[in-house]
Amino acid sequence: MVNEDFGLPSPRTQEPSNDGTEILPSPLNESTLAQHQPPDAFPVFKNGDVIITTDLGPFPRTFQLHSSVLCRHSPFNGMETYPGESWYHFTIEEIKGKVSLIRKSADGERPLVSRDSPQIIDGTHIKVEDPSDTGTSPVPTPSSPALVAATKPPRHSTTIACYTQIFASFYNIPPKVSTTDISTAVAQSEALTKLATSLGSVQPLQAHLASLFSSYRQTLYLAIAHNPPRWLHLSLALQNRAIYTECLIHLVGAHPKMPWPKHPTPIPDPIHHLIQQKALDLANLRGASDRALLLLTLHIADPLTQKNRACDPRNKAEIESWLAVQVFRDEMAQHISAVGNHPSSSLHLGRLYRGIARGDWKWMSTEYVRAMLEPTMKLGWKELGEDLRSLRAQAKGVVGRLARNGLMVEPDGHGVGYLTCVEVGEGDVPWLSGGM
Repeated sequence: MVNEDFGLPSPRTQEPSNDGTEILPSPLNESTLAQHQPPDAFPVFKNGDVIITTDLGPFPRTFQLHSSVLCRHSPFNGMETYPGESWYHFTIEEIKGKVSLIRKSADGERPLVSRDSPQIIDGTHIKVEDPSDTGTSPVPTPSSPALVAATKPPRHSTTIACYTQIFASFYNIPPKVSTTDISTAVAQSEALTKLATSLGSVQPLQAHLASLFSSYRQTLYLAIAHNPPRWLHLSLALQNRAIYTECLIHLVGAHPKMPWPKHPTPIPDPIHHLIQQKALDLANLRGASDRALLLLTLHIADPLTQKNRACDPRNKAEIESWLAVQVFRDEMAQHISAVGNHPSSSLHLGRLYRGIARGDWKWMSTEYVRAMLEPTMKLGWKELGEDLRSLRAQAKGVVGRLARNGLMVEPDGHGVGYLTCVEVGEGDVPWLSGGM
């Protein structure tokens, strides 16, 4: 399956070549790829002084671009012309298994580049019809060499498509990335940014890809939740604060666990240290909150001192409230301990504290506490509901910061059990703070 807008295989059909480069698995369909091109437009500008050629991919192709444009967007192109040369010549070729852009000597006059040759426009394979073709060419049979060659996945097609999209972005042509399937979109964007980073040419892609991903809305944030490490690397390349913030909240909340597929590239050290520090801050906040939860009590106005004091079990009128406090504290301690002792405790802490904030744990309900204490109490206990409402309100105030959700998705509704209350400020964003 091929995304024909981009010329890249979808994630489900990508196959690596023997050098690790992704290749295009489908044959070309010339009848659907033929297009009329303006006489002076990307990828061939008649006044361009940079000629880039390649024999890689399904057919040879040529770009004729402007050195002023390339130098503005790509540091690797900023060089003087060689003595006696008035134009630049580059090739895209494979050397020792790696595809690279190589500078060559520009001998003689700048060649005239014909547009009546196969080109890639906006990442799609284009073949201008040969006007001399009389239509008498034999139709290949399933056993003919022509059909066999056409069905072979051409080597380095993905790489050449990426070069094309990057060169096009210098002329403000948006990259052809999927707008309907986010799995395809992220795979295409990763391929683009990997090559663009090596060329020092990511900046022209950033605004285009930011706009594209924002169009996915909720789908984007659900995709991030399924693999934050992968999206973190992309956010760093694109310098996309929205994606970066979402990823960081996930990674800090789950730390030290990483319940997602392992990414082939480690998280950069500065980001890893930031995650550790923010996770430590969360641990300190939890510790303070747990102590406050286990000290919750009900206060009663002392008629003698006119000051509030904790309820006293020695006072018959206050014993029921005192018992409610003991049950509430005991249940709270048991649940905090159970989650804290879990081998993957960080993945469940958020659910615990968010439930406390909502007051929807069964052990916080009036019916639960009444059922526990009814056998030992003979009084009507008319104040039990009010007592528990007061305790729940106090608990909600204690865990308010821990229960806060900084994600763009509702955590408990999408299987996110860790804390999502991390605050990400401008100083935490590496390209804004100079941290990377």
